[in-house]
Amino acid sequence: MHLIAQLGHLTLETPNLDRMVHEAKNLLGLRITSQHEHQVSLTSNSRRAEITFVRAEAAAV
Repeated sequence: MHLIAQLGHLTLETPNLDRMVHEAKNLLGLRITSQHEHQVSLTSNSRRAEITFVRAEAAAV
């Protein structure tokens, strides 16, 4: 059983943006839909973004 059955959009703050994007692409199979200096959005389908990572000093939701 999975804890998440469906996901609309999630934004996470992270101090290591490059690592989080790398893991989302290589482990989860997501693809980048938009990328800016401090923010990257990824998806697994035709949506613009299902998850967005934002560079921050500390990790947060």
